[in-house]
Amino acid sequence: MRLRILIVKLVRRAAEAQQAERARAAAAATQQAHARQQREEARRREQEEEQARQRAREAEARRQREAAEAAAARQRQQEQERRAREAREAAERARHAEAERQRAEAAARAQQQQQSYTQPELPTASPVPPAGLAHSWEAIDAIAVIDCLRSPCSMMYDVPQQHTSAYARVMVEILTYIRCATDDEQLTRGLKWYLAIDAILLRVQDRGGSRGAGEVDARFAAWREGDLHHLIRWWCQATSAAWSRRERRSSHIATEADTVRHALRLVRDGEVGRGLSMLHSLGIHSVSDPVVLEQLRSRQPERRRPFPGGTPGDLREFRVQLRLIFRRLRRRAGVGASCLCAI
Repeated sequence: MRLRILIVKLVRRAAEAQQAERARAAAAATQQAHARQQREEARRREQEEEQARQRAREAEARRQREAAEAAAARQRQQEQERRAREAREAAERARHAEAERQRAEAAARAQQQQQSYTQPELPTASPVPPAGLAHSWEAIDAIAVIDCLRSPCSMMYDVPQQHTSAYARVMVEILTYIRCATDDEQLTRGLKWYLAIDAILLRVQDRGGSRGAGEVDARFAAWREGDLHHLIRWWCQATSAAWSRRERRSSHIATEADTVRHALRLVRDGEVGRGLSMLHSLGIHSVSDPVVLEQLRSRQPERRRPFPGGTPGDLREFRVQLRLIFRRLRRRAGVGASCLCAI
């Protein structure tokens, strides 16, 4: 019995020893696995840190490379701008030199042509009529045709509403005088009135404010009363003053503010298209510039035959219905001296 109990104890101790050995082995395996995991974690952290350092080095290198490329690009751009500026300056100098050369050549050609070509002369002014004819059609005889064609005075955009009927009667009287002319002198006189009547009656008031408020009324009243002599005298005074003002302003260069002011005036008067055209316009060349004249001449083909001094053959007479033409005329639109484009 005792032997059996002893054997049982020995077996139990052996089992406990074996179990303890297995527990120690498991603990050792766990420790080894934990240590291996820590080593792997440390190695992974080192790899990540190395990769981060590598990325930082690559980013720094890329930044330095981009900075170098940007600096090189700026340098190239500055070099290109410098070359472009030098090229523009050289082109500008060449253009000025070419313009001066063309201007000199044009001036020389103009002088040569002026020596070889004589401008046709318009009819001169007739002698001053006697005192008894002061209130008649002959009042315009002392005015040259060229002075009837050009007027330095500012013109009204429209016939004043209260004078539209009177203006129509004036035109009827002038056209009737031209139609009933019996000789060249009367025909010339009537055509002079036709050319100058707008400047005589419809120029802007010579005086501003209340002093010039009744000027247009006085002009139409003078025509109605047959006082043509005073009309011509007022017109000559206004023309002389306007030419003097234009000479004083000849050195004035129109500014952008002047253009905008004129365009706004047109827009307020309902001429929106003309106002926009003025704002978009680049200006008008001076016809007194020899270069401009030479360019205009170069655009015209050379005449193969000389221009005849007179009119060859007989001219056919044709009649025009002026009433229909006047009714079809557009507001503020020029139709030429003969009004043929309005037919």
